[in-house]
Amino acid sequence: MAWTNERAVRMIEEGITAMRRSHFPRPEQSFLHGQIELAYAVDFIDTRLYDDMRRRLDAAADSRWAELRSTNT
Repeated sequence: MAWTNERAVRMIEEGITAMRRSHFPRPEQSFLHGQIELAYAVDFIDTRLYDDMRRRLDAAADSRWAELRSTNT
Protein backbone atom coordinates (compact mmCIF):
# COMPACT_ATOMS: atom_id res chain seq x y z
CA MET A 1 0.00 0.00 0.00
CA ALA A 2 1.41 3.37 -0.99
CA TRP A 3 1.97 6.14 1.51
CA THR A 4 -1.12 8.05 0.35
CA ASN A 5 -3.23 4.91 0.69
CA GLU A 6 -1.98 4.33 4.22
CA ARG A 7 -2.63 7.94 5.14
CA ALA A 8 -6.18 7.84 3.76
CA VAL A 9 -6.92 4.63 5.68
CA ARG A 10 -5.41 6.06 8.88
CA MET A 11 -7.46 9.27 8.65
CA ILE A 12 -10.71 7.38 8.09
CA GLU A 13 -9.91 4.94 10.90
CA GLU A 14 -9.27 7.85 13.25
CA GLY A 15 -12.63 9.33 12.29
CA ILE A 16 -14.42 6.06 12.97
CA THR A 17 -12.71 5.80 16.35
CA ALA A 18 -13.55 9.43 17.19
CA MET A 19 -17.22 8.74 16.44
CA ARG A 20 -17.46 7.05 19.86
CA ARG A 21 -17.20 10.45 21.56
CA SER A 22 -18.88 12.65 18.95
CA HIS A 23 -21.44 15.21 20.07
CA PHE A 24 -22.92 15.33 16.55
CA PRO A 25 -22.72 11.78 15.16
CA ARG A 26 -24.99 12.17 12.10
CA PRO A 27 -23.19 15.13 10.46
CA GLU A 28 -19.83 13.53 11.18
CA GLN A 29 -21.09 10.24 9.78
CA SER A 30 -22.04 12.01 6.54
CA PHE A 31 -18.62 13.64 6.34
CA LEU A 32 -16.83 10.33 6.89
CA HIS A 33 -19.05 8.61 4.32
CA GLY A 34 -17.78 11.21 1.86
CA GLN A 35 -14.19 10.53 2.86
CA ILE A 36 -14.67 6.80 2.36
CA GLU A 37 -16.33 7.40 -1.03
CA LEU A 38 -13.46 9.65 -2.10
CA ALA A 39 -10.81 7.15 -1.02
CA TYR A 40 -12.63 4.44 -2.95
CA ALA A 41 -13.13 6.63 -6.03
CA VAL A 42 -9.41 7.42 -6.32
CA ASP A 43 -8.52 3.79 -5.64
CA PHE A 44 -6.86 4.30 -2.24
CA ILE A 45 -9.01 1.51 -0.78
CA ASP A 46 -10.45 -1.64 -2.31
CA THR A 47 -14.06 -2.84 -2.24
CA ARG A 48 -13.52 -5.07 0.80
CA LEU A 49 -12.08 -2.23 2.86
CA TYR A 50 -14.77 0.15 1.57
CA ASP A 51 -17.55 -2.18 2.73
CA ASP A 52 -15.86 -2.81 6.07
CA MET A 53 -15.32 0.88 6.79
CA ARG A 54 -18.90 1.78 5.87
CA ARG A 55 -20.26 -0.99 8.08
CA ARG A 56 -18.10 -0.03 11.08
CA LEU A 57 -18.82 3.68 10.64
CA ASP A 58 -22.56 3.10 10.52
CA ALA A 59 -22.42 0.87 13.59
CA ALA A 60 -20.34 3.42 15.53
CA ALA A 61 -22.64 6.31 14.58
CA ASP A 62 -25.78 4.33 15.45
CA SER A 63 -24.30 3.32 18.78
CA ARG A 64 -23.25 6.87 19.64
CA TRP A 65 -26.63 8.26 18.56
CA ALA A 66 -28.41 5.75 20.79
CA GLU A 67 -26.10 6.62 23.68
CA LEU A 68 -26.78 10.36 23.30
CA ARG A 69 -30.53 9.80 23.05
CA SER A 70 -30.58 7.69 26.20
CA THR A 71 -28.78 10.36 28.25
CA ASN A 72 -31.03 13.19 27.04
CA THR A 73 -34.37 11.71 28.08
